[in-house]
Amino acid sequence: MRALTILQPWAHLIVRGCKRVENRTWEPTARGLAVGDYLAIHAGMRFDLGCWEGAYETMPDDEAPELRALVESAVFSVPRQAGRELVATRVAYGAVVGVARLAAVEDEAPEDEAYWCGPWGWRLDDVRAIDPVPCRGAQGLWWLPTDVHAAVRAGWKAATEVSRGG
Repeated sequence: MRALTILQPWAHLIVRGCKRVENRTWEPTARGLAVGDYLAIHAGMRFDLGCWEGAYETMPDDEAPELRALVESAVFSVPRQAGRELVATRVAYGAVVGVARLAAVEDEAPEDEAYWCGPWGWRLDDVRAIDPVPCRGAQGLWWLPTDVHAAVRAGWKAATEVSRGG
């Protein structure tokens, strides 16, 4: 399975079903990922304060209230290092946190999409959050190591069964 490393809190927003588009400067189909393929969502290790501030400004007010509260308490209210430590206890870093299907590739912003900023929007659906599977990430699309792949597939299967009520 291919994987894509995404900084937090964007990876969290994707696997929680809030953010349904991932923005990249490159088209995924040019690098071997086809519409309809599944990919692992990997939360990168880097803490980027700008990403947290950007997510807070981008999120609709009624979306992800627990994440908005976390940003308010950990990013805007305490020194940077203390905020980083608090955030790291609430969201995963350096782990595969979900699986999603590439539903479409867009080169123009839909009118109703708060998270689209292009130039390429990867439309994601059939998103499943899984228990974090620790793993080192990489830039671009990359292949999951065999042991990580097995753990991700097991987590994905369990998440799919739960969503189907089984």
